[in-house]
Amino acid sequence: MEELKLFLENEGWEQCPVKTTFNVLNLQEFKQFRKFLNPKTDAVVKGTQSDATSSVTSQDDSVYIAKYFTQKSSRTPFEIFRNENVTNDDIFGLEPESEGSVESDDEPEELRRDFVEDTDILDYTTNEAQSSPSKIKDSVIVTNTTLSVLRNCGQYLQICRYLPQISLEVIMLMNQLFDYYFYAVHIFFTSDLDVASSTLYSTKLNLVLKRISNSINGADETKFECPSNPQHLDMNSESNLHGLSERIVGVESVIFLAKQFELLQPYLESIVASHQRMILEHFRDNTLMVVDDLRMPVYMCSASKAVDARSALIAMSQVRWDVKNVAVEHSPYVDMIIRKIQVFALRLENVSSRITLNSRVVQSIWSMVSKFVVHLLVEGFSNATKCSNGGRGLMQLDYRQLFVKLEKISGLKPVPYQDYVDKYVKAYYLPRNELEIFVRDRNEYSSKHLLALVSCACENKRDRQALTAIIECRDGGS
Repeated sequence: MEELKLFLENEGWEQCPVKTTFNVLNLQEFKQFRKFLNPKTDAVVKGTQSDATSSVTSQDDSVYIAKYFTQKSSRTPFEIFRNENVTNDDIFGLEPESEGSVESDDEPEELRRDFVEDTDILDYTTNEAQSSPSKIKDSVIVTNTTLSVLRNCGQYLQICRYLPQISLEVIMLMNQLFDYYFYAVHIFFTSDLDVASSTLYSTKLNLVLKRISNSINGADETKFECPSNPQHLDMNSESNLHGLSERIVGVESVIFLAKQFELLQPYLESIVASHQRMILEHFRDNTLMVVDDLRMPVYMCSASKAVDARSALIAMSQVRWDVKNVAVEHSPYVDMIIRKIQVFALRLENVSSRITLNSRVVQSIWSMVSKFVVHLLVEGFSNATKCSNGGRGLMQLDYRQLFVKLEKISGLKPVPYQDYVDKYVKAYYLPRNELEIFVRDRNEYSSKHLLALVSCACENKRDRQALTAIIECRDGGS
């Protein structure tokens, strides 16, 4: 754990240039497990369960155990394994692959593809970008630390082969390495999150982070020191989108690591007692399956800085929302926001020249940009002290024009989170009874947003007071 802490604090968070087909089975530490971990079918694992548990009686293992106990060396089993049995596999794609290689036979079809399907390519890319392999490759993003964790796990599994009675304990230590890596990436890359986080963290993600935090800061015998935030990373520069490249590598490497742990699950379940499998299943369902949720808060740290919120809100405050006639042209602040988003897109292209961005990563980033923009719009609209029907019409014209442009720039069809601003603007036209239901049930809007809505929508003073009381009561009750 101390070594992992050192690795994490000094990691450059750059993409390690491994093959696009790389997975845990390519590491030499897992060579002896490949027949149990064939990703094509679970039948191999199920059919060889007895082989997996009885493998300690093999000749190779007997030689290994005898060598360890007869050596007059202070080296640990890990050091013997590392020094004598590990060779440098060609995981970096420096040597040409033979068509008949064992590894390629064991690889599933989706891992053998160099390119994703055309439908996976986002429309925002130019024709030139679409022809560039770096932008459409189904990328594998790992770091040197990721490989170190996996290699340690391979060595841990060797111990399970020689001492099967402690398999569960060894697996729990493997999970501990994953937890520490996961938690470190979170604290490194969300430390500058400057927007409300309530809608960015899923319930399961919050529970996982709380569990790991309690574990790391637990009793003296289990307490581990949290890694310090890396000072060598530039997380403040607009030109590099506030360290977006490093954030992507960090998050996606955790997601890749989780997938490798999932790949190991059937084998791990085969070497523990049947009543212990629920522990492994719980870790898979409540930790490994939750890792994707980390994209939202981490990518929001860069997305929320795509547009200067203060300047946008000032520009929105200069718009007259009490006009009598419906405008035919959108407001100037829309063009200002679009220009900022266009700059963000250009800088994202620069990021894609350094690391491979698949469609899932790009969609996640642009989704966070959209999420930030819709919240910005609602905040700006709620600052209007007076608003007419013509003003609400102008609001609809503004946000629709903005999302038409955002769709073209991002390639997202449709742009997510539009309903958040659409429902808020349309609530102005709701009759009294439906407006009461809206302010009582719509918990996604703040009390300030709802009070502004009621203030503009209700001409009747008694209705306005009644709805205001409902909002204040809801706020006080929560």
